[in-house]
Amino acid sequence: MVRQLRALPTEFQDGLAEVYETMVAILMNGLHRYEDALRLSMFMREAFTRGITSFRAAGNVFAILTIKKLGDRAFKELPPPAPPREPDITIKKPRPDSQTGPRPKIRVECTAGDYRQSYIDVEKIQLKLDGQDLRPVMEVRSKYDPSLRLNQPFERMLLIARPTQRLSPGRHTITLEVPARAMAQRSWSFWVSRARDEADDECEDGDDW
Repeated sequence: MVRQLRALPTEFQDGLAEVYETMVAILMNGLHRYEDALRLSMFMREAFTRGITSFRAAGNVFAILTIKKLGDRAFKELPPPAPPREPDITIKKPRPDSQTGPRPKIRVECTAGDYRQSYIDVEKIQLKLDGQDLRPVMEVRSKYDPSLRLNQPFERMLLIARPTQRLSPGRHTITLEVPARAMAQRSWSFWVSRARDEADDECEDGDDW
């Protein structure tokens, strides 16, 4: 469904984002149907990469999990925000200086820290391959820590992209910027050395995503 939504004209996407935000507000504040509001907010976090909808959705996820954990004490017993820190970035694929087929799948995991930190601003993520913007084909997945533990990642975000055209043999470079309260930047290169290798191009990492 996310791919179909993002294929719509931008004005349609913006209109749907407003409708979804209204639905979450009604579910949370009017009906107190927190599980439904949580599921919808998590969908919005992954589906909308333009505008501030994704950022607001992350805030709604945090608010709902806080209410579910603390009830009437929500937002009264939480510690103050932590000092700003740049997000952590884990390069899963392709590894730096590795060899791939012509259409490698790019997979990067990011986290901004525990719930005291701000959220990753999906709208401002920059992911490029040899200078070409990969945001139009970038997929976002998120997982949350519902227990709101200190010093444990509150949100784990997986960025996935794949070049639409086969890459030429040789060296290629990926650059990534991930903003939260501070900016994390990474740049690494890999080598295309095989004309075609479906096993390399299609396989997953075998992790818990």
